[in-house]
Amino acid sequence: MGEKDEHQPEAESEVPGPTYPQAFAAVGHDRDKPAPAPAEDAQAEADATEGDAEAQEQRFEVFLADRQEVLEYGLADLSRVVERFLTELQELRPDLHVERMTESLRAKSAGRTKTKASRKNIEAPEALLQPREDQERGLPCFPVGDLLGLRVLVRSLRDKDIIKDAVESRRNIGEGDYLFVDDINEHPRTSGYRALHIDGALAVERAGETYLLPFEVQVKTLAQHVFGQHTHEDAYVRDEINSDPRFGVVRRLQRAMAESLNAVDLTQAEIEGLSEGIREQIAGGPAGEDIEYASVMSVVRQTHGATLTVVEASAIAKRARDVGLASTEEFRAAVDLDGEIGRRATENLKRMLPTPPNAPQHISEVLLHLKATAGEQPDPASEQN
Repeated sequence: MGEKDEHQPEAESEVPGPTYPQAFAAVGHDRDKPAPAPAEDAQAEADATEGDAEAQEQRFEVFLADRQEVLEYGLADLSRVVERFLTELQELRPDLHVERMTESLRAKSAGRTKTKASRKNIEAPEALLQPREDQERGLPCFPVGDLLGLRVLVRSLRDKDIIKDAVESRRNIGEGDYLFVDDINEHPRTSGYRALHIDGALAVERAGETYLLPFEVQVKTLAQHVFGQHTHEDAYVRDEINSDPRFGVVRRLQRAMAESLNAVDLTQAEIEGLSEGIREQIAGGPAGEDIEYASVMSVVRQTHGATLTVVEASAIAKRARDVGLASTEEFRAAVDLDGEIGRRATENLKRMLPTPPNAPQHISEVLLHLKATAGEQPDPASEQN
């Protein structure tokens, strides 16, 4: 027992050093607490990452909160700009049907803004208002282009095309250098999402400073809006559930719904085309003696070179009868551009409108004049003799 084992290593000489508590006190170790297991290390790292994400989101919240007044002013300004644009466009194109601008006028929430910024490797919230060159678009863009947002609902794809052509030709929504039109109808998202996106920037002055705020105007048909209403909550915003592969069957059904709704839009386009052809035939026919929609369409086609819709022609026919016009010939004499009343209406509209009046505007001015002077004016037909 007392003999030394030849295979046992010799004891090392002891070197004085710090005790266990002294060596680990600086890093918070407790000698009575076991070292963390690998799983605990991973959890601690995950907790730290989550804490960093929360801290970053708070920075975005503070940044947006500090600029809340500017954002609210920008939202209101965007609404005014778009409403004025659509009003002027409808004066030029009375066949444009804008149903409404929805209540989705909003500034993006801090959480969603931070998520979108992170996808583009944007960590500092200050970068939200700093445009940078987009190689694909070939113009300066913002990392989160829809910080301000507005949705415009139109009746059909034809209405969407009217707005698209006007925006691309005029470029008078916001700052022109930042304007970009993205027609997602031409290349739908994999989800089936379709819309016309008008991205740009709006200059807002507050308290002596000028802020350039990025915006996105979505132009959607009523059918496209229905798709968004049905899919936004459970599919548009990514979460753990709808990111699960098992959710794929839901997305496939949603895509099928998108295609069905697109078929509605395409059918509506066919209806509009067919209706326009029939209107042309009606307007090209001889005018009857009585003032009704067909005779109004025929007269306006001859006097103004314009084709009215049945709804427009019916409304004009009723107004014409209400102001005392009794026959198609009286109506023709009143709205004739070369007649006394017609020339007077044209001059009045030139003073009031920034652009030349269209047929409905001119005829409306004529009928307003006749209503205001009922009983004072001679028979319009007699003025032609």
